[in-house]
Amino acid sequence: MQALDEFVKIALDEGAHDIKALATSAVRDAGNRDEIIRRIEAALPLEVDMLSGDEEAEMGYFGVLSSFDAKGVFMMVDIGGGSTEFAVGNKKEIFYKKSLDMGAVRMTEKFIKSDPVDPVESFELESHIRKIIKSELGDLPSYEKGIAVGIGGTITTLGAIKLKMENYDREKIHLASIGLGEIREMISVFAKAKLGSRKNITGLDSERADIIYAGSIILQEIMQYFGYKEIIVSDYDNLEGYLMTR
Repeated sequence: MQALDEFVKIALDEGAHDIKALATSAVRDAGNRDEIIRRIEAALPLEVDMLSGDEEAEMGYFGVLSSFDAKGVFMMVDIGGGSTEFAVGNKKEIFYKKSLDMGAVRMTEKFIKSDPVDPVESFELESHIRKIIKSELGDLPSYEKGIAVGIGGTITTLGAIKLKMENYDREKIHLASIGLGEIREMISVFAKAKLGSRKNITGLDSERADIIYAGSIILQEIMQYFGYKEIIVSDYDNLEGYLMTR
């Protein structure tokens, strides 16, 4: 609530008059989600818009299109904290969209208990993600997928690490590309490093150091399953998509 209050104050100071908060996986999955939303809206001058998984996928897709000149079909991948969204389409329409319960926070809490990461935990994490992808996205290979474009904190963080950014620079991150081989190299570094050492990696926000390993494994498994050798980073995401579609 404190964080929301601070954001509301910033918005009001900037002259905003119609303030909305987007609720995604964490609130969707909460047993008391209606109570959470009721309390937030009662305490603060804003409206909470809880997005379904499909809506979240759509918002991410249109957010990418807001600053990406798609020449053909592309697949949008949004690795969040609780879920990962997929959307395939072109400038005119979305052909396929899906949301899966395999986010960076969710997978970290479920599998990663050791510091540094235990090889058994890593194996179980990878196996679990592969099983989800194969069972839930088995129909996706029949679609033309084109290139891959990633949004969300995991992919932008990997971009910042690749570019060795001391300070995050949105303009440099946006539309940068990351190869699968580079992702594998970063995963190897994350796996060997203790959390304290991971926090000192250039480009890695210390508050994301605990979940970057699981998030990177999710991305690696997605790219391997669909045969992508690289992915384009978009810093324009579901926030811009929400503005475009609401």
